[in-house]
Amino acid sequence: RGKADENMPIESAGFDAVIGNPPWEMVGRASMDTLAFIRESGNYPSCDRGRLNLYQPFLERAMTLTRPGGRVGLIFQQPRLLGWRS
Repeated sequence: RGKADENMPIESAGFDAVIGNPPWEMVGRASMDTLAFIRESGNYPSCDRGRLNLYQPFLERAMTLTRPGGRVGLIFQQPRLLGWRS
């Protein structure tokens, strides 16, 4: 089901499941191009300010790629998911 057919608008397409293991890395000064891309693309509205860990845009993208009622399975480190430093 992961692709739209010609009769289905692309906005309603989506994957039944998205599974992944996102990176766990803070975007720092060495990665300013990555940070600029994420913030300026318009694809990651929840990543528009503050410090950014790369798992955040991966989570957001997984949610937008999944169809309504679909499933997302990502590996997360609990302290980071909750915003704690580990």
